[in-house]
Amino acid sequence: MGEADADRAGLVPTHAYAVLDVQVVRGLKLLQLKNPWSHLRWKGNYSAHDDAHWTPELRKALNYDNQLAKEFDNGVFWIDWDSALHFYDTFYINWNPDLFPKTTCRHASWLAKDGPTRDSYSLGNNPQYRLEVRNKKATVVWVLLTRHITEKEDFAENKEFITLLVYLNDGKKVYYPYSPPPHIDGVRINSPHYLTRIQVPENGPHRYTLVVSQYEKHKNIRYTLRVYSLVEFKFNNIEDPYRLKKRIQGEWTAS
Repeated sequence: MGEADADRAGLVPTHAYAVLDVQVVRGLKLLQLKNPWSHLRWKGNYSAHDDAHWTPELRKALNYDNQLAKEFDNGVFWIDWDSALHFYDTFYINWNPDLFPKTTCRHASWLAKDGPTRDSYSLGNNPQYRLEVRNKKATVVWVLLTRHITEKEDFAENKEFITLLVYLNDGKKVYYPYSPPPHIDGVRINSPHYLTRIQVPENGPHRYTLVVSQYEKHKNIRYTLRVYSLVEFKFNNIEDPYRLKKRIQGEWTAS
């Protein structure tokens, strides 16, 4: 969304909201969402200021007083399903990880000094992983990227935008963001969690390159990358193949 559309809707572009409740009242589908900033909320249908849609019957069914909600903006709001589909890309509802018999994880650090501040032109210094899925039938693999947060201030003033990029690169190291173009180009968000769904076709094995990406990296981050699968897979780090450096005419080049 542009700034004008975002201001009119009361929503924040490329922003993650928590799903607090899901209700169906006489065929009407509604979601209760929360902006983690604890302010700035939806202004459209079924918002606190929408007196037309909040009938006495609906207020009673949801135990919600929109008149009282008008007085204090805590970032919590109701939105109808049609409006939610128009503005939001993805919904994650609680699911049980025990449904996936095959899982593993990697804990790692990404230092601020490693690579440029932005990875718009080079991914050579980004953490990269090889995922090989050994399947016969089509399947789905989920990969969860979690940034470790140990300080309250970090959570309250979270300015670290992370994502996971997936490449059909036969599990080889990726150096340039669009050579080849990413199979899944993740959106960089400031949520501590980023969940990626990889649709794996039949007749494996299939190999993917996973790249951790961050927008405007200014400080060290520590993270966990966890894979959930129904079938056997192999997951490991992709090491930098260039071990020797040689200085020529005052510039550093890899050899």
